[in-house]
Parts: sequence; C-alpha cells; structure tokens
Amino acid sequence: MFGVRRKPARPRTEASQSIEAFAVAYLQVDKVRQEYSAKIGATKDEAAKQKLQDEAKKQMVDTVEASNGISVEEYSSIL
Repeated sequence: MFGVRRKPARPRTEASQSIEAFAVAYLQVDKVRQEYSAKIGATKDEAAKQKLQDEAKKQMVDTVEASNGISVEEYSSIL
C-alpha cells in the first residue's frame, strides 16, 4: 500500500524463544516475590520470617518449573 514494504517475519530463534520464556517466568516470579516480601515485612517473629522465606523460594522454583521453555538452571544463568 502506497509503496510501503513490510519485512517478512523472521523465524524465531532458539535464543529469542529462551529470552521470551525467561521474561514470562521473571514476571511471574516477581509477583511471588512481591507477595512474600509483603508477608515477610509484616512478620515480627524470626522463625515465621524464615518459614515464609523458605516458602517463597519453593514457590519461585515451582513457578519457573511450571513455565514453558525454560528450566530453573537456564533461568538462574540468565538472571
């Protein structure tokens, strides 16, 4: 239309797929981090804080494992 040429879509590379998978997982992990950060901040008891930190770590790992296209090891290496 009016001499405007569109570039053909490039096939997605493995690297771009990994970056996209990381970005999606990162956003989900960040939600978990924010949720637990608020809980930990509101807790006075050190034992309860430690328990919440342990839960948060597990939830973050579970979140990455549930993501498509990226492993926990890949996620950690990019981070």
